[in-house]
Amino acid sequence: MELEIIKNVLAALESEGVRYLVFGAVALNLLGLARATEDLDIFIAPERENIQRLKVALRLVFADPAIEEISADELLADSPAVQYIPPEGDFRLDILTRLGEAFQFTDLEALRADLDGQPVWVASPRTLYRMDTVRSKNRGDAELLRRRFNLEDEEANFRAFWERRRVAPADLEVSREPSLHEESADGVDLTLIRWTLGLTPLERLEVLQDWVDGLTELRRGRVPEH
Repeated sequence: MELEIIKNVLAALESEGVRYLVFGAVALNLLGLARATEDLDIFIAPERENIQRLKVALRLVFADPAIEEISADELLADSPAVQYIPPEGDFRLDILTRLGEAFQFTDLEALRADLDGQPVWVASPRTLYRMDTVRSKNRGDAELLRRRFNLEDEEANFRAFWERRRVAPADLEVSREPSLHEESADGVDLTLIRWTLGLTPLERLEVLQDWVDGLTELRRGRVPEH
């Protein structure tokens, strides 16, 4: 993980007063679930002034004229996501103001976390759980979040959340399983097993490789402990 770059970017967002929230693999790391990644995923408030502050913050970290090409019009449009890639290195920054019709900035719960001494805003476990549940490739992470943070009652809350949002089924990738938590007669948790069996062989390999990479990073001491 490009820890130093991620830390510098988040410190700049803080110093410039950007309204943001970290999600994705970096958020999982901040909550103690090791994930290897070169990406930083952030939601930002969909305001032109906030987007301008974001660009100012990025210029504090990267001497890159291409930062000016980050467009407020694009981030406020129907497909509100852009990716910024600096001129050097493998780091990538994914910037969203909305995730389809499912999540808006105001829907997200945030909490303060510590990244190697730098306070940052990160999505709460419940928010990450909901986001990962509607994205099929991340349902394994959703199950790990449920276990780690005791989100046993979140399925009912989750369904009520979508009813309030009134999101059409076509906009979601909600699991077809009748329950997000199911055990066999001898107490074995079947949820993650069934989810894994529902993947293609290539998807299973990608998930396993992601877990192996995360453990490798943790053993090398490159993922902060919390």
